[in-house]
Amino acid sequence: MNGTSVGAVTSYNFPSITTDKTISATFAINTYTITASSGANGAVTPAGVTTVNYGATPTYAITPATGYHVADVLVNGTSVGAVTSYVFPGVITDKTISATFAINTYTITASSGANGAVTPAGVTTVNYGATPTYAITPATGYHVVDVLVNGTSVGAVTSYTFPSVTGDKTISSTFAINTYTITASSGANGAVTPAGVTTVNYGATPTYVITPATGYHVVDVLVNGTSVGAVTSYTFPSVTTDKMISATFAINTYTITASSGANGVVTPAGVTTVNYGATPIYAITPSTGYHVADVLVNGTSVGAVTSYNFPSVTTDKTISATFAINTYTITASSGANGVVTPAGVTTVNYGATPTYAITPNAGYRVLNVLVNGTSVGAVTSYTFPSVTTVKTISATFTYKAPTVTGISPNTGNNDNNRFTVTITGTDFRSGATVSQSGAAGGTFTIDQINYVNPTTMTARFRISSGVPTGLRTIRVTNSDGQYGELVNGFTVY
Repeated sequence: MNGTSVGAVTSYNFPSITTDKTISATFAINTYTITASSGANGAVTPAGVTTVNYGATPTYAITPATGYHVADVLVNGTSVGAVTSYVFPGVITDKTISATFAINTYTITASSGANGAVTPAGVTTVNYGATPTYAITPATGYHVVDVLVNGTSVGAVTSYTFPSVTGDKTISSTFAINTYTITASSGANGAVTPAGVTTVNYGATPTYVITPATGYHVVDVLVNGTSVGAVTSYTFPSVTTDKMISATFAINTYTITASSGANGVVTPAGVTTVNYGATPIYAITPSTGYHVADVLVNGTSVGAVTSYNFPSVTTDKTISATFAINTYTITASSGANGVVTPAGVTTVNYGATPTYAITPNAGYRVLNVLVNGTSVGAVTSYTFPSVTTVKTISATFTYKAPTVTGISPNTGNNDNNRFTVTITGTDFRSGATVSQSGAAGGTFTIDQINYVNPTTMTARFRISSGVPTGLRTIRVTNSDGQYGELVNGFTVY
């Protein structure tokens, strides 16, 4: 008043006026405070205390942190709901705004097929960002076939940990009964049935029949490498692993037993124990100047290999190798009525000098021996010189020539005499003839020749008058032309 403030009064009473006076007033809009606060995991903005003019309509944003949501908003202590924005109506008093926030939650729905379980089962609620682990447990004797997370396979796992959860999830699994193989094998002269590899379910109790061939008996039956005796039937107890059954009509061995002949080595040598399912590699190394002749695995040839990789070992095994110098064959053959020994095809070492015997049957003799197609004569034994190539030896045989050892009577006169003589000797044949030779000037007639047996013949001698006297040689000739003589064995007088 009169330029001097009398305060922000709304009424002024002038005192007794004695002079001119002035009065003036200034005005300002009313202001109010809005106080904003928030719980953890979110914010109300603008935050804190904000001054606004009378009638203002300010907007406040309520923003949850990632993974959270607005639980409630209070304006002047009264809920306006879980809003994310609030506009004050015309402000005419001081105000407050506050918000609370809660973490987002999601559901994981677990399901499983028969014969197993996914745990935790059913519907589980988890917080945003959780990484829960689920166990997939098959029933006894079953295994997990597949696990689907949100419909997508994650494989046949038995545990699954969800990565940070940001949405609803599903997990399901399927199960199948475990199957195992029973591998049946047998040695020579018998059979195990059913043979080969058979697949059976967990808990099965199959029966196997072990049948020896006629004239044979079961030596041993091995189940998973362990003897159950010389049984002819075996029923597996409840099957829970792969099995094998083998029968031998000779002893079987299991482990891996390595052995070798001279001039080389199988390594690792001797008896080696390997873990189930191991696939050990064995080296077969010949000595200098030798080669592998053969490698036997469990008694069966795998060829002249220098390395052998066992497939997954589930039974005892054997491996053996032989080493040999270069070898060649000698093929021996013979015609009828005799034999060359050793007969057939014989394998000999380089440089060997084998001797072959050529033996005729009784009543026969060697006619000829051919070595590599070339005659070495009518020998009864042949020694090959140092062998460096394939050889052949063959022999042919023929009857022995007859021999004449006696004649009775051994004399006769020349007066038209007729008489029967008995001729003795060896290797006479039916159809043989008898003749005589000797003194000059004539022969006598021989007829009624009779073959008695290989050592005896008879004939009639007809000695006419005038046949010269003297010694005669008696000849017996077999049908093959071979003959024998008794020189000067008969006398004409």
